[in-house]
Amino acid sequence: MLEDSQRAVRSVLDSSYRRLAPAHRKLFLLLSVNPGPDLSAEAATVLAERTAPPRVRRGLATLARASLVRADPETGRWRMHDLVRAYAVEQSGLAAEQREAALDRLLDHYTAGARDANVQLSPGATGDRTHFRDRRRALSWLDAEHANLIAAVQAARSARRHRVGVELPAHLKEYLTLRNRTEELTTVMGVALDAARSCGDRIGEARAWNDLGNALSKPDPARAADAYRTSIARYQELGIRHGAAVARHNLTTLPSRVGRVKDAERFEESAATHRSLRTTFLALGDRPGVAACDLTVGLCLYRLGRNEEALESIRLALTGFQESGDRSGEADTWGNLGVVLNGSGRATEAVAAFRTAVDMYRDLDDRRSTATAHLNLAVGLLAVGEPADAVEADSRAVALFRELGMAHAEGEALEKLARCLRSAGGPDAERRSVCEAAAAVYRRFGDEAGAERVLGLLP
Repeated sequence: MLEDSQRAVRSVLDSSYRRLAPAHRKLFLLLSVNPGPDLSAEAATVLAERTAPPRVRRGLATLARASLVRADPETGRWRMHDLVRAYAVEQSGLAAEQREAALDRLLDHYTAGARDANVQLSPGATGDRTHFRDRRRALSWLDAEHANLIAAVQAARSARRHRVGVELPAHLKEYLTLRNRTEELTTVMGVALDAARSCGDRIGEARAWNDLGNALSKPDPARAADAYRTSIARYQELGIRHGAAVARHNLTTLPSRVGRVKDAERFEESAATHRSLRTTFLALGDRPGVAACDLTVGLCLYRLGRNEEALESIRLALTGFQESGDRSGEADTWGNLGVVLNGSGRATEAVAAFRTAVDMYRDLDDRRSTATAHLNLAVGLLAVGEPADAVEADSRAVALFRELGMAHAEGEALEKLARCLRSAGGPDAERRSVCEAAAAVYRRFGDEAGAERVLGLLP
C-alpha cells in the first residue's frame, strides 16, 4: 500500500512538473536548494539569479497553483513540502554547478542580511546601516529568517563553504543570545570554530573560541573556561591585545556570572584584574570595554562591602555606556546600580534605577533581561512599602519566563511571587496556587529541595 501511495504522489508530481513552462521548471528546481523550511520572495529572487521580482512572484504563484509550493497567507513566505523538495532534487533539469552557484548566492544573501541586522544589535559592528533602519526592523527580519539562518550555517558546513561558516555565526551570536537560544548558539559557534580551522583563519578561530565560551558559560562553565583560555592563547600568539583582553574579561567574570564566587579574595583578584584590563581597553580606544571593567570593579567592591566606592565605579560605567551608545550595556548597568543602591539602604533610588532598566530592556526587546529586571524591581518595591506593585512586577516576570519557555527560571520567579504574596498578605488561595505551580516546575527538573522549600510557604 505504501509503495502504491508513493507511486501515486510521484505520478501527480510528474504531471504537475511536465505542465510547467521551462522558466517555471527552473524556478521550482532552484527553490529546492534552500536548506531551510521556507523562504521569502526576496530569497526566491536571489535563487532565481536575481530575475526581476515581479516575474519571480508570478512564477511562485504559478507553482502554488500547481500545488508545488504554498504561500503562508499571514507571512507571505513560501514553503515546499519535504516530498516535493525531494522530488525536485532528483530531477536532472539543473546541472550540479547551477545548484552550487544557487547555494552560494543564497548563503551570501543570508550572511549579508545577518551582518546588516547585527549592526542594529551590536555597538561597533560593521555593515550597511541603511538596510534595516532600526533595531525593531532588524529583529523582525532575524525572527522571520531564524530557522533559515541556522539551516544556512549547517549547509555551509556540509558544503565546505568555510568563509560563510566563519562569518554567519559571528553575525548571529548577539541575536541568538538575546533570544536565549543557547543550544543553537553553541552549535553555530562550533561550526564557526571548525570552519576557521579548516580554512586557516587564525583570527576567526580565536574569536570563535571566545564566542563558544560565551555560549557555554551557563550550561557548562568548565568547558567555557577552557574555551576562553584557548581564545586568550590564540590571540596572544597573534599579538592581538584587544581580543585577548575581551576573552580575559569573560574568563574573569565567568565565576560571578554563574554564581560561583563566594570568598573575598576572589573578588579582590577580579577587581585588580579588571583595573588592569581597563587600562588596556582605554589605550585601545574601546569605551564600552572600559565601561564593562568599571561595572565589574563596582560589583566586586559591593561584594566586599565597599558600597560607596562601588556606586562611584558603577556610575562611571553608566556614563561610559551612555557616551558610547551601548544601550544594552547601559541597561545592564542600571539594573546593577539598582541592586547596589537597594543593598545600601537607598530603596527609593533603587526602584527608580530598576524601572529604568525594565524600560530599556523592553525597548531593546530583551525579554529575558526584562523578566529579571522585574524580579529586581519587586524586591525594591517591597523595600519601599509597595507590596501590590511588587506582586505585579513578579507576576510579569513569571509571564515572560513562561513565554520564553524558560521553565526553571519560571519556577524561581513563581517562588519569589509566592514570597511576595506572603509579604503583601495576598489571598490564601492565590498563594497556594502559586506555591503548587512552583513546586511542580521544580519537580519536573528533579529539584525536590526547591519543591519542599516553596511548599513551606503554603498558608
